[in-house]
Amino acid sequence: MIEFDRILDKIGHLGKYQIILCLLVYWLGVPAGLHNIASVFYAAEVPFRCYVPPLDNTSAYPSLTEQQLYNYTTPYYDGEYESCYRYGYNTSTCIPPSTSCVNQSYPAIACDAGYFFDTSEFTSTVNSEWNLVCDRKILGTMATSIYFAGMWTGAVVSGNLADYIGRKNTMLACAVGNLISGVATAFTPWFELFVVLRFFSAAFSHGAFLIMFVYVVEITGNKRTISGVHVHTAFSVGYTLNSLIAYFLRDWRQFYFVLSLTPIPYFIIHFFIPSSPRWHFSNGRDEMGKKVSERFAKGNGKVITEKDWTNAVVAENDEDVSER
Repeated sequence: MIEFDRILDKIGHLGKYQIILCLLVYWLGVPAGLHNIASVFYAAEVPFRCYVPPLDNTSAYPSLTEQQLYNYTTPYYDGEYESCYRYGYNTSTCIPPSTSCVNQSYPAIACDAGYFFDTSEFTSTVNSEWNLVCDRKILGTMATSIYFAGMWTGAVVSGNLADYIGRKNTMLACAVGNLISGVATAFTPWFELFVVLRFFSAAFSHGAFLIMFVYVVEITGNKRTISGVHVHTAFSVGYTLNSLIAYFLRDWRQFYFVLSLTPIPYFIIHFFIPSSPRWHFSNGRDEMGKKVSERFAKGNGKVITEKDWTNAVVAENDEDVSER
């Protein structure tokens, strides 16, 4: 069996070719970072109160300010408004433009006509679209838990898949899945489908991130610590881009659609990166491993001789000893 580290001793563990490859595949960390904290923006907690017709009808009550509407409709207790409740007076007795129907002495009741959400900061969020507040707030928490279950699933499945079809092919498969599930999420009409698609977004984005990490440490030999640490730089870039996208796009669907497009650059990158020589050698694909290794050598301005290949061949028991 060929020990790839011995070839790296000759061509360089972190030559210019590996540096270029690492910088290219690091891109897969960006979508993972974006999806990981996207909920901070698409599920932002914005001020809300009960929707109270006809007082919330701007045609019937054009002169009412938002503060007046809060005072007329929402109980105020211990320094804050109880947004899940309204004063329980009979709103059907309200005759515009008079507000004589307002009676704040009535006991509070749960919102019975939906909710009114503040759109000054975000024009739309998943919370405002599907009313994930008050007694339905638990659904938002559940969606987050399912997202993290998707991360775990992606780690398990992608790891096994990468051993079977290779690191490069798995990264591509995850990038494609991430794009499809992400774009579909931005257009989903149902909350239940939204949760399912977020699960797959987590699985694909973090599956790609994990296998990208495996790829860079496999091609950098004893410099794997350096290449592995910098994987998280790309993840941080994704975190930062979230804020930039959310600044310009305040509608959650537009925001999610744009961040879901970030795997696209990898489809170009994919054609410029080689497969992992270490994976080829570990699976007995020595000829393909040699071919890819020659590409590494050429990129680093080195030459692999027949003697180098001979010296790289080790018996399986020798390899086990070296690994220990």
